[in-house]
Amino acid sequence: MKQFFKTNHHGDERITHEKNKIYKECYMLCQVICLASIILKSLFNESGNFMLILPEFLILIVPNLYSFIKSVFLGLYSEEVELTDKVNKLSTDTKLTLSSLLPGIILGLLIGIRNSLLYAEDTQTRIYYFILIFFTVILFYVPITFAISFTTHTLGKEISKKKSIPEEDDNEEY
Repeated sequence: MKQFFKTNHHGDERITHEKNKIYKECYMLCQVICLASIILKSLFNESGNFMLILPEFLILIVPNLYSFIKSVFLGLYSEEVELTDKVNKLSTDTKLTLSSLLPGIILGLLIGIRNSLLYAEDTQTRIYYFILIFFTVILFYVPITFAISFTTHTLGKEISKKKSIPEEDDNEEY
């Protein structure tokens, strides 16, 4: 009976690599579909009920959070950051800064468009509402997303370094 439940499969690395690429593409497709669903529901939902987009929001957040936590506690995150910094022209800190701007800008656009369409009567008022709401949201959410991103990146990097150091010391003894 044990032979049916083996978890140690030795296969071709090329096949495993290609399967992982397919899984990554499927994951990205699911993320894009959930994001599109959130955007469409946010634009066309006049009640503003967050519970309508909660499942999509959880599908976007939970797998990313799980992957981040798992890589941090396995000591892989700091090594991945170092490898990425060596290979790419842009450092991880620069990418982090740029990627923390994107959610604030997208949220500002969504809220600005939605509210200007719902609450303004004429074109001039719509433009005024959009500009006012867009910049208010950017001034509020960009610092928040940057602080959250920077804090999680820094803490994750430090915890990951601490987790990977004992493994390196154990390997040197043999």
